[in-house]
Amino acid sequence: MLMTSTINVKTTANALTISASATNTCRFIWLDESLSGKQELSLMQFLLSNFCFPLLNRAMSPLIVGCIAGLIFGAVDVALMLPMSFPDKRTALIAAFLSRFGIGFVIPLVNLPTWPGWLVGVVFGVLLSLPDAVVTKSYAPILIGGAVGGLIIGGITRGWGAR
Repeated sequence: MLMTSTINVKTTANALTISASATNTCRFIWLDESLSGKQELSLMQFLLSNFCFPLLNRAMSPLIVGCIAGLIFGAVDVALMLPMSFPDKRTALIAAFLSRFGIGFVIPLVNLPTWPGWLVGVVFGVLLSLPDAVVTKSYAPILIGGAVGGLIIGGITRGWGAR
């Protein structure tokens, strides 16, 4: 057994588990009770909660979460637009990135306490996509993309249920 302050790593014939002692400094998202009554966290759950889904960590500043979500949403939208042709492709890609970055940035910062996070995301995703849709006259792809991106960002960063 390797022991590091509040985290124990145990390797047995059946599984590798990481267990955390009950302190205020260590908080995990997914915890399981073992037969001995200790709280244990599987390796996969530990990796998911600490590295793959850092946006679920409520201790992270909403400003940082907004920047991360905006960068990811903007990059995904630009990647989807790369194969398309435009008269001024560079300007179109920059405008699309900035628009989607704005959506991803704003959603984690909005505080509507009675609204579920996914609904906040959809509403702000569509509202912030409307100017681009009107200017380009390409309503469906822009509004649906804003709604889907907002739904995902709102659900992940603000939760899927009412607060």
